[in-house]
Amino acid sequence: MPRNGSGTASIVNTFTPLTTADANDVNENFTDIATMITDSLPRDGQAGMSGQLLAISGTATEPGIAFNADTNTGIRRPSGGTLALVCGGSDIATLTSTGVAVSVAPTTGDHLTNKTYVDAQIPAATSLVPSGSVMMFAASTAPNGWLECNGAAVSRTTYADLFAVIGTTWGAGDGATTFTVPDLRGEFVRGWDHGKGTDTGRTFGSSQGQAIQQHNHYLPTSTGVAGTTWSLDDTLWQQTQANANPSGAGTPALTFNDASQQSGTLGTFATETRPRNVALMYIIKT
Repeated sequence: MPRNGSGTASIVNTFTPLTTADANDVNENFTDIATMITDSLPRDGQAGMSGQLLAISGTATEPGIAFNADTNTGIRRPSGGTLALVCGGSDIATLTSTGVAVSVAPTTGDHLTNKTYVDAQIPAATSLVPSGSVMMFAASTAPNGWLECNGAAVSRTTYADLFAVIGTTWGAGDGATTFTVPDLRGEFVRGWDHGKGTDTGRTFGSSQGQAIQQHNHYLPTSTGVAGTTWSLDDTLWQQTQANANPSGAGTPALTFNDASQQSGTLGTFATETRPRNVALMYIIKT
């Protein structure tokens, strides 16, 4: 009992109504019917298919493969090489050889989404960092949405959000259309005292020059206390108070008096006092 291209079966032998049918012809038809039933896919799915399951392309409201109780949910073929997942009459996702395109925006954290939706969220994500925030950056060019803290005068209109936060604290620019960003090049940043009392007399944004805390160095001289392991000859010093007590009993007033000894030969020397450091770029959020 062969099937045509639409899957319709036709019997091998036909009969004329109201005539006697030949038993052999009838048996041959029954044999074909039995074979066709045997080769068919059982509704309970116990037997495997020997060929492809072919379905119509379908539409979003009537997908080619659907469910008896939910006929507008299933799978359809929008075009060649494309497969769409349909839910409730709408395409939810489209699959092609280049990837999966999600058609709807997510509503919960475990939903898939698409690039368009993610790109739209980037401005909101970057806004989590408030304008005026300063951070170090490990590259020589500031990223999008940030400016280098280089003391430049920038537009009050273009960078309106930043201007609304810092105003002219770091400089008024041209006084009308621009304002100045902080200049932190080559600087160490110190937390503003703001009434704590550790770094008194400072206003917000003020600069502070380098300094070394006032302190004393105690050196024995050739007329020093007996038992010292080394000494310096008195001719190298103008001694106004001999051998001051390191415990604080006296204040030493020794003046270095030999021009030939004004530079050292041990240690690391420079034109400033500094700790070890690494050069990075300070940037400010616009």
